[in-house]
Amino acid sequence: MLPRLLILLTLAIAVTLSSVGCQNVPKGPGVLVTVRAEPKKGYVPPEDPDQGYGGTDSAPPQPAGHAYHRIDYHRLDGVLVWAEPLDDAARSSAATATPMNAVVEVDPAKPARAEDFQVASVGGRVSLSGPPPKSGKAYIIRTGSGALAEVAPGGQGYAATAPGLVEILSDDADDPLATAYVTPTPWARKTTQGQRVAIPLPPGRYRVTVWHPILPGGSQDVEVAPGSTKMSPLTLTFGVNSLPKPK
Repeated sequence: MLPRLLILLTLAIAVTLSSVGCQNVPKGPGVLVTVRAEPKKGYVPPEDPDQGYGGTDSAPPQPAGHAYHRIDYHRLDGVLVWAEPLDDAARSSAATATPMNAVVEVDPAKPARAEDFQVASVGGRVSLSGPPPKSGKAYIIRTGSGALAEVAPGGQGYAATAPGLVEILSDDADDPLATAYVTPTPWARKTTQGQRVAIPLPPGRYRVTVWHPILPGGSQDVEVAPGSTKMSPLTLTFGVNSLPKPK
């Protein structure tokens, strides 16, 4: 049963930022991120993506179509990493950084996976492409705070004023057709488990955060020293022993 699996599931996610022995790494200050997800001992990744959110050796297959069946520990997609300023030097640089815009493709006939979100930053815009909904000219954008706005494909889009998940819906369905994530700063990268991502940063103190639409994330502080010519190393480890029962 899926609720039982969710309660029993145990996993750990390790995020390693390293600057040793890397090819094609940009020179200069910043951070270099590698994401790795690992179930703890006694739990194994599902060989079949339909098996479930995080299976055990004896776990029965889960019903196809449930959101959690999309998790595949062999290739964990949709991992987002960003850096936020913690001191005046970093905040001053963030204030002059160019915001990121996102263009989200919406197709009512092909709802996107949760991991297929696009990335914008505060101060940028979330624009839509694709056919209009059958029910009208515009889709509905819902933010994490519950605010709603109508956005038409090909129009000016939605002005991102706060960080968090943005869902694109039609007025005849409850499930989102697509999503975007608004990061606090444009110092952000989307990545996949096992890949390294370099985020160049001006000198200052930062909080580096890792986010995933389904799995738990975490954060760690790092300092980028003035005059640094290489990426700053940082190791972040986090995980859960159990998950709450679905309401």
